[in-house]
Amino acid sequence: MLTIKRCKLFYKTKEDILDKDAELYASYLAFVELKKNDPRARYGTNDKPSTGIYKKLIPKIWHAHLSHRISIWYRIVGNVMCLYGTFSHDDTGTGPGKSRKPAKIKQVAKTMARQQFEQQEKFAAQLKEADEGEWVALTEEDFRDMEKGNSIVDVLEKYFKE
Repeated sequence: MLTIKRCKLFYKTKEDILDKDAELYASYLAFVELKKNDPRARYGTNDKPSTGIYKKLIPKIWHAHLSHRISIWYRIVGNVMCLYGTFSHDDTGTGPGKSRKPAKIKQVAKTMARQQFEQQEKFAAQLKEADEGEWVALTEEDFRDMEKGNSIVDVLEKYFKE
């Protein structure tokens, strides 16, 4: 079974791009479902390995088009898929001709390479026990914080403050 890990950059681009476009979000869900079922399956004809500095800084990084203008950048190693984010060609500097920006490519590649990944589990039924022995139920706000990339430890910290 494929484990999916996400980073803060992914959550930022999800908020900026995927959450604002229902068709793109549906395409993202279809991409994830395809990869869960068969990590080697290609999501369309533009699901391919990245090249240049992206490949140099992040070996085995790929990108797949979710639409004509937006791609998802990811890496699969073994049974783990790391999602880096969703970007336009302008965002990554990888557009054709004059829209190609080497400095932007380098900057984005370095940003992607610095990302830290955590396993993002569904916490729907998860409860944590506080120091006093009381159970603390996670709120909708807690779930949103985790979806944005905050770790469960960070989210639960407010319950443990004295």
